[in-house]
Amino acid sequence: MISLKDACTLVLKNNPGQYIHVVNEYERVYEFIVLGKGIRIEDYGLMLSTIAVEKQTGAYLGRLSIADPLYDSPYKQYPEECIEDLLQ
Repeated sequence: MISLKDACTLVLKNNPGQYIHVVNEYERVYEFIVLGKGIRIEDYGLMLSTIAVEKQTGAYLGRLSIADPLYDSPYKQYPEECIEDLLQ
């Protein structure tokens, strides 16, 4: 099972020049909203895809639809500030 810290590191490695705005931890995956540095979520009208990492295998799933069945469970949310603290 991959830790949240390791999943964050994997996502940042695969998305250079970007930062993690928020992570939603679902039963099977971590869902990431990743934005370009200097871009705020307010600059987007609608997010149709997000990045995911499978928790059991650590597989980087790339971009998934926000309606993907993997996101069909309760979740815990980690805002940007929590992720920054985790990665230090």
